Amino acid sequence: MLSRILSSKNSYLKRSFSLWKNVEMGPSDPILGITEAFKKDTSSNKVGLDAGAYRDNNGKPWVLESVKKVPIQLWTFLSFT
Repeated sequence: MLSRILSSKNSYLKRSFSLWKNVEMGPSDPILGITEAFKKDTSSNKVGLDAGAYRDNNGKPWVLESVKKVPIQLWTFLSFT
């Protein structure tokens, strides 16, 4: 039973890949290039700000100072409009 399921999945994958075999690869994404450059950098002082939630060396969430200021600035703006 399991072998039949696996073989049917393999035939599905083969069909779906064959649909794209003649499609030319698009240009590389510059944002992903930043991530790759970060991974290759051996500096111990680097900070990855590419995407996602940021964490310190202890795995705790790290909120950027600019993000912390937004609620204050927003409140101030809305209070005076």
